[in-house]
Amino acid sequence: MKITFTEGSYVPKEDELLESFQEELILDSKCFTIEIDGTALGSFAFCENVFDVQGFTVLTQFALAPEAIRHFQRIFETILTQYEIKSAMVATNYEFFLATAMDFHKSVTMQAYLFTTSNAPVRPPEFPRSHFTPASPEDLQEILRLTNNHFDFLLHPRKKETHQLYVLKDGEETLGFGLLETGLILKNASSLGIYTMEKHRRKGAGRSMMMHLKDICRENGIKPITGCNWYNKKSKATLESAGFISETRLLRVEFTTEEKWLSL
Repeated sequence: MKITFTEGSYVPKEDELLESFQEELILDSKCFTIEIDGTALGSFAFCENVFDVQGFTVLTQFALAPEAIRHFQRIFETILTQYEIKSAMVATNYEFFLATAMDFHKSVTMQAYLFTTSNAPVRPPEFPRSHFTPASPEDLQEILRLTNNHFDFLLHPRKKETHQLYVLKDGEETLGFGLLETGLILKNASSLGIYTMEKHRRKGAGRSMMMHLKDICRENGIKPITGCNWYNKKSKATLESAGFISETRLLRVEFTTEEKWLSL
């Protein structure tokens, strides 16, 4: 049996959830087709120099056709060795990728909660939709200043036409900012984000913005996706109070025991 890898393109799963962090990794990934005896039977992708660290290579996709699955361990091990893969970022709804990565794991880190919406009833937003208005492109620099560069990733050229910022105000007082990012891979989905000004936190501003962003997506036939770091319990509580649920986690699966990679 001859296994070869040729340059290919990313193939999203039908039920894939791609929050903006994952999408960035994938867009920066090198994608390959897996061929067995000349027949294309799978794909994989990896991102090099993740977190701007030279040599930190992270696997972002692994898929095989049913007729090739019996060879999965040999193929996966070849990929890890040939491309010096240190970790994988795997969502828990990506069952085959996760199961295969676990066969070779040295450790696992909980990375993030991934959220979608639910139909569960929640209390109304503390601040009405009329207080939540679109920002103009010219406002970006001032928003970056007010948020300590929280949205600086929007300066990337490929983000220019894919996002819309919103401002939540109470009278003349700015309470926070919301973000909708149109998916570059999943075109029918948007990634949602917020930033609440520190002195206005724990007053309902954050959940109000998330509820309004969710409504904007629904009105435009777009699927809302959002996430938060696994350890950020306050963000998790805010999202849940706004009607979001998490059935999926993003895991970082380590294939090395070297501390210099694990500490990243």
